[in-house]
Amino acid sequence: MPAARLRRHRRLLALCALSALLHGLVLRWIAAQAPAPATPRAPLADGLVLRLAPAGLAAPAPADAPHAADPRMPTAAPARAADAVPAPDAVASATGAPAQQQQQQQQQQQQAIPLDTGDTAAPAGASAGAIPDGSLPDGSLPAGALPAGGAGASGPADQADPAGPVPGRYRVRMPPPVLLTYARTRQAPAMPDRRLADARIDWRSDGRRYALSVDGVLGRLDSSGASGDAGMLPRRAVERRDGRELVTQFTEDGRVLLPGDGAGAADSLGVLDRATLPLQLAAIGLGEPDQIEHALGRPIEVAVAGTDAVTRMRFAVAGLESVATALGALPAWRLVQQAAPGQARLEVWLAPERGWLPVQLRVTEGGVADTQTLQTLQMLQVPAAPAGDAPGGGAERGAAAGTAGAADRNAQEPVPVDRARRRY
Repeated sequence: MPAARLRRHRRLLALCALSALLHGLVLRWIAAQAPAPATPRAPLADGLVLRLAPAGLAAPAPADAPHAADPRMPTAAPARAADAVPAPDAVASATGAPAQQQQQQQQQQQQAIPLDTGDTAAPAGASAGAIPDGSLPDGSLPAGALPAGGAGASGPADQADPAGPVPGRYRVRMPPPVLLTYARTRQAPAMPDRRLADARIDWRSDGRRYALSVDGVLGRLDSSGASGDAGMLPRRAVERRDGRELVTQFTEDGRVLLPGDGAGAADSLGVLDRATLPLQLAAIGLGEPDQIEHALGRPIEVAVAGTDAVTRMRFAVAGLESVATALGALPAWRLVQQAAPGQARLEVWLAPERGWLPVQLRVTEGGVADTQTLQTLQMLQVPAAPAGDAPGGGAERGAAAGTAGAADRNAQEPVPVDRARRRY
């Protein structure tokens, strides 16, 4: 019996040993199989480090080329792109996580990088193409310098700022026919103020044609032509000086013929004469008040044909002032010409309460200031234009006859200009 019991215990011990051996083999086999998915763990961690280190300098690359750098990225991008990359400690701790979690973290990190890089690249490209304000030069205009439908200029030598309004493209509305009279005074250094003959602006328009007569600080001027949505389109301008008439003609083929030898520049629709300038400024305010009221710091540009040149004129909006007139104190926007030192400077006050009409004008030259201030304002009745008349505008400037008539427009021959008495 003891021998049989001993044999039984031996068999049980052998079975336990065999079972332990089998368990050991199974555990060893499992242990041998477990490192297989963890084998790429070290390269994965290295891959993460290699991806994140140049992230600020490289654009997002395809999966098969994660290290390709984009030389077009700005140099300022690394500082901001680094904010989207985890710290090195976080990368080190991620290497101990399961492979699936590491892959998810890697995908999230790769998605975060291009978002920040794109934000930094956008403003860099925008600033490179920005054009600063106030880059338009003053001076005479080249041929073909003006767009249709405006009072200013834009051309090859007259580049405009794209963040702002293009010079000359203003919304306008013609003022109704009116007769304005002004009290005129002259102020000179070390001299008492002197009262001069009254000034006037006589504006007649039937909606298609206009006739304008000006006598005052601007001189003795007449203008006739077409009027419409584009504003005033002069056909003939006359300046009377020292018993002579200096005639500027705006021909049907789109040219401005100056007095003297008849030389001039292409008109291209939009060039004013000196008589129409104040009323064109009024038409800009009447067409859209914001063009003047919100133009502080941005000049209003118009092109004006004088007796010897076509010149771009800039007017800065100086602000809203109260002007004492015979009709009472009127709030008016003051526009100041940005004239070169030593040249005459024109100032115009436009009153919104009076249809943006000029209630005061002033020309200052050599310390002498001639000022005309509104005395009376009389609205006029002008018969409507015949239905067959074509409105002036577009390429058909010559189709609208001036109120003076075609024969009268060509009656006066241009005469030499007295350059010594050139006004503003």
